[in-house]
Amino acid sequence: MPPEVCGPDAEGSKIEHLLAQTTDNNDGRVTKFIKRDKPLLVAIAGLLLLMNTPKVGMVLYPFKIFSTWIHELAHGMAAVLIGGGVSKLLIYPDTSGLAWTFTSGSSFERGFVASAGYTGTAVLGMILLLFRRTHRGPTIGAIGIGVAIILSCLLYVRNLFGLVYLPIFAGFLIVCAWKLSANHVRYLYSFLAATCSFNAVDNISELFGGVGYVNGEVSENDAMAVAEQWGGTNIMWASIWFVFALVCSAIGLLFAFDGITYKKHEWRQKSSNEGKEHQPNAISVDSQKADSATYLKVGASTSQPWVKNPHKASEPTSGDYQLDNVDNDVLNGTGVQSELLKKKNFWTWRKKQSNK
Repeated sequence: MPPEVCGPDAEGSKIEHLLAQTTDNNDGRVTKFIKRDKPLLVAIAGLLLLMNTPKVGMVLYPFKIFSTWIHELAHGMAAVLIGGGVSKLLIYPDTSGLAWTFTSGSSFERGFVASAGYTGTAVLGMILLLFRRTHRGPTIGAIGIGVAIILSCLLYVRNLFGLVYLPIFAGFLIVCAWKLSANHVRYLYSFLAATCSFNAVDNISELFGGVGYVNGEVSENDAMAVAEQWGGTNIMWASIWFVFALVCSAIGLLFAFDGITYKKHEWRQKSSNEGKEHQPNAISVDSQKADSATYLKVGASTSQPWVKNPHKASEPTSGDYQLDNVDNDVLNGTGVQSELLKKKNFWTWRKKQSNK
């Protein structure tokens, strides 16, 4: 037994081993993340590219209208949640919007409704991100969003632009979810989720100025409205919403549900790897052993060797012969199924006889 190595060299080798193991684990996690979230990574890259390309950036226009619709609908649903209601929703071509709601009139209720626009958009973006990996989540999500847009148009949207543009976008989502493959729908869904989450963060930055614009006219923004009802300043509330949106996005990115598609893929890959690791060694007997092997007849009261005759040989029956010169530990110690070995050697013999 070699002596155990001690001293600085041993400690250095241990540290190098731990560093190498940590690097391998990190590389595996990064690779796994890229495989699982490829649609989202492509969506984020495409979103950033389109945002920084002036003329091509018009491709994002429908998704900006979608974010505006979410924002205004969140105001309306907050009013309904506390016992109020929605009079109408207005969506304008400049991607601004307005929600006419009614409540009992308390400062708490008015502040709650005013704060729901940005927080509601952040929460929906988080939910979309959480289900991006699931098997049916993207398809159901795209169809559900399309149906919700159509229902909101029937119930609340009351201006011409909103009644024309929103149903077209809803129909686009439903048709894509119905006709495209699940993988392509996942890319579209990931782009919706990324757009929603990004706008929840980006649009809040506009609140720090204190002035908003609705259909080209100066208007009080949501942060100022909440500050009037609950106290504080618009900068304080904008900062709170900004942090809240970042937290929601982080939760959606880090804690996404793993769908059945990825679990099945990982299970199959794991089973395949285990099968390769525990593959019997007897099946991989080298060609020299296979060529020089003699066959023994099994099952008779007196076992007589059957030797391959280049001139004449009677064909053995399938399953009656096995290798004689394979080591016992190879044949038995590794749990080899002898039937597989018999069949393999039988068909090898048949092939050699036909060649002769």
